[in-house]
Amino acid sequence: MTQETLGAYVKANFEGTLGGLGYKGNAGLRYIDTARATLGYLSPTATTVIKSDFGYWLPSANLSVNFSEDLTLRLAAAKVVSRPSLNQVSASFVPNTVNMTGSRGNPNLRPFEAKQADATLEWYFAPSSSLTAAAFYKKVDSFTVTTVNREFVPGFSERFGLFDISQPQNGEDGSIKGFELAWQQALRFLPAPFDNFGIQANYTYVDSRTPLVDAITGERLPLPGLSRDSYTLIGYYEDSIFSVRAAYTWRSEYLNSVGGAASGGNNYVSGRGQLDASAQINLTPNLRLTVEGINLTKEIDSQYLGEPDRLTFTAREDRRIFFGVAASF
Repeated sequence: MTQETLGAYVKANFEGTLGGLGYKGNAGLRYIDTARATLGYLSPTATTVIKSDFGYWLPSANLSVNFSEDLTLRLAAAKVVSRPSLNQVSASFVPNTVNMTGSRGNPNLRPFEAKQADATLEWYFAPSSSLTAAAFYKKVDSFTVTTVNREFVPGFSERFGLFDISQPQNGEDGSIKGFELAWQQALRFLPAPFDNFGIQANYTYVDSRTPLVDAITGERLPLPGLSRDSYTLIGYYEDSIFSVRAAYTWRSEYLNSVGGAASGGNNYVSGRGQLDASAQINLTPNLRLTVEGINLTKEIDSQYLGEPDRLTFTAREDRRIFFGVAASF
């Protein structure tokens, strides 16, 4: 597989005062072109080469308005794209003859496109402390969704039968809207050494809609990979020698892949949380020791078809502890 990308952009900055309020921002235009050639195996004896080319004009603009030294409104609008990963555009078929499933990339998969706008209000009410509220809307075109279809595969099905094949496809369109709330508080008002503690918290709500329809219930489906609710809670301590941070992150269930009625319906990933922590000791201004712990509570990953009681996959990922030494020169 080969992929070549050409890009160019122009940008203009501006700032000034209007009605006693200071403002600044920028506006720009980017052009990107991607040429891709994919060689893959469709069967043990058949190969194919598929070429594709995509070009996009991407305008963007940002504006910030300062109501005071502590209160800022930020507005942004842009058209954006995200190219699929290389494994998603592979032409080869990868079979699993144990459970009669397989996967195949899609060489004609177009980049993920979106027109988006958001607004954020930021209040810096104390040193290293803030409250922010943001609202966002995205109009999504050609979003990527993984579908599962039962197919006859030459070179394999003669011996093994039909396969349930998962493959990424471009959807028609969709929308994403929601809001985010964030709070950061440095406890500087406490007596030492407690004044080095701090708290961070954020919550995000996402409502997404697509033309995709559940093959079993007939209901409209959300965009794959997006949880409706998610939040993070962080506690930390930090001084010139020692720092420690613990973070708990949680997200609700989300659509993983779209399947037909014959393959059991849609695949969902169950909601889960995870506790991580890290610490650092500065031995000298240039040398420090680090330790990091991931999934300390050994949370379980699980997937299901349609309803949580139709479990298809479950795994308990072990906790991981990393020790390190870092130096800067």
